[in-house]
Amino acid sequence: MSHSGRAWATGAEGEIAFGRRLGIPGSKANIDHIAIGPRGVFVIDTKHYQGGPTLRASGGLFSLRVEKLMIGSRDHTSLVAGVHWQVSKVDVTSPGSFDGDEIEAVFRALAVQFPPA
Repeated sequence: MSHSGRAWATGAEGEIAFGRRLGIPGSKANIDHIAIGPRGVFVIDTKHYQGGPTLRASGGLFSLRVEKLMIGSRDHTSLVAGVHWQVSKVDVTSPGSFDGDEIEAVFRALAVQFPPA
């Protein structure tokens, strides 16, 4: 195997091993991405759905305001709670670097539109 082939294989093994660590103990769930930077830690949940995400709000003024995450025509509000649950499972163990308030939840819906055949 060439040097670049060995380097690629070693990198792939590392990614697989790290990917296993993103599993959440006691659950079938996993964390899709973690981004770490000077502004904190970000837990990113990625989904691939048809249609773009929109926020649908109802109520207000004289009744309880209700907000729903819509993707296409479907209500996917539960995904918001899901990514916040993932944040609660992240253990930042580097003392003095971050505290729990700096872990942010990010939801990213990938909307793929295929041209008509």
